[in-house]
Amino acid sequence: MPPQASHTPLAIERLLDPAAYPHPTNAIRLVETHISWVILTGPFAYKVKKPVSLGFVDYSSLELRRRSCEGEVRVSGRFAPDLYVGVVPITDSGGAPRVGGDGEPIEWAVKLVQFDEADRLDSRFVAGRLTAADCRTLGDAIAAVEERLPIARPGDKWGTPDSVLEAAAVNLEAIRTHLPEAVDRADRLEDWLRRRLLDAAPLLAARQAAGRIRECHGDLHLANIVLHDGRMTPFDAIEFSANLRWIDVANDVAFLTMDLESRGRPDLAADVVSSWVEAADDHAALAVMPIYEAYRAIVRASIAAIRGGQGDAASRGEALRYLDLAERLAVRPRPVLVATSGASGSGKSSVAAELVGPLEAVRIRSDVERKRLAGMRPQERPADEAATAAVYSEASTRRVYERLASLAGTVLDAGTSVVVDAACTKRWQRDLLARVAADRELPIIWVAFDLPSGDLVARVTRRQARGDDPSDAAADVVRRQVSGFEPLAAQEAGSLASVYRVTGGDDLAGPAVIAKRVVAMRDAMTRNRGKGGDKGRDKDRDKDRDKDVIAERRR
Repeated sequence: MPPQASHTPLAIERLLDPAAYPHPTNAIRLVETHISWVILTGPFAYKVKKPVSLGFVDYSSLELRRRSCEGEVRVSGRFAPDLYVGVVPITDSGGAPRVGGDGEPIEWAVKLVQFDEADRLDSRFVAGRLTAADCRTLGDAIAAVEERLPIARPGDKWGTPDSVLEAAAVNLEAIRTHLPEAVDRADRLEDWLRRRLLDAAPLLAARQAAGRIRECHGDLHLANIVLHDGRMTPFDAIEFSANLRWIDVANDVAFLTMDLESRGRPDLAADVVSSWVEAADDHAALAVMPIYEAYRAIVRASIAAIRGGQGDAASRGEALRYLDLAERLAVRPRPVLVATSGASGSGKSSVAAELVGPLEAVRIRSDVERKRLAGMRPQERPADEAATAAVYSEASTRRVYERLASLAGTVLDAGTSVVVDAACTKRWQRDLLARVAADRELPIIWVAFDLPSGDLVARVTRRQARGDDPSDAAADVVRRQVSGFEPLAAQEAGSLASVYRVTGGDDLAGPAVIAKRVVAMRDAMTRNRGKGGDKGRDKDRDKDRDKDVIAERRR
């Protein structure tokens, strides 16, 4: 809502006059935040920094505000080059401010292309217009932008355990101050964070060495992303604090996934993470995501606690809900490995995609990893027959399945379920994956596809014509796979393995229905283990919980 006129400087009020602008305007509207005014004119939006100094931000002088505007265009423009036009002066023309006018500037503004607020992702979510496909696209888009971001130098303080704990400690202290009934919970969370960060120190150092600490967005949640001109576009990055934007890329994504979790949609969060991890080739990030997601929930809890301390009763409840979320995010359920088996065209990828959300899993695709090992983009095709032979040679196929097994292990070790989307037409290929689960005493579910070869050929022919899939399989490949297929044998399924077989009738039900049945199988396996199965693993889990203060609190 626009602020009352008595609280708005005269110069800002006068910017509500269409005559202040060098372009036609629609009905002009003013939006106010605690650190800025945003004037919406129709074709463009103008963001003016407030002359405030709040500790975390200093806009107290005209020169500081100019620099901040330039910093915002520099930082946010990397994410939204189509939105950020530039920095414009506001000048005084006989007592009337003019945007981009001649003369000495009396203020500065960031000029942006104005977008439809209904296309902001928080608005789309509320309207039920944010889909799993949108979230997969979003994960890909974030990875693409992050690849271009500046990388922290070796030895920089950013992304270290101390820097993360320092940022968290400020927020936890705010919770203690403004929400006295949560002091014990804040203490427990701080203790958990400290120990988890200490344990993760070698991984965090490796991530810095690998270039995963970058000049990120810093405030990447649904309200700061818009679907603009068909593209997922983050905007309004943090320009005022290097501490908050020079962070692990996983920390940046964690704000978004925590936001989705807080709205009761962990399935959509999983779709974002799965696509982002694959596009960024950053499966190791999964091991630190719980730390960063819990930290982001703590930040939101502290903001709500501060508002609650100022008399907003609803915000106190919000703060407690974010603390609940932080504690939930700190304790993850035991993961499961799901793997497909079947010739090309069976519908494996469609089912695997449907499984990501309800299992809160990461999908690993053999087609993508094969191309990655060959130095190719997912939808890139081999240049000629010789290149095709090299990419699909027996030696290459072995490397692909070894990589699938390695990545599956990395994902499971992070406490995340994994869906391996691969043909697995040979026993040795399935054995590699089965060993990954068995070595960790985790369950594996095989989704085995057995469909008529004629249907498979028709499907891959249509897929080839579309040209929108990483798979290069053609009709001849399908025929070779079918003729050389080694069916999944009963003896391959051990005590921790289950098999769901997809035949013609199941296939007609569609990928979503098949995925629901597989999830139900997972749920049944979990219940059975809870009745006495897998005692060794349950003992280990109890031991882990005994030394985890968050889990101890929630027992």
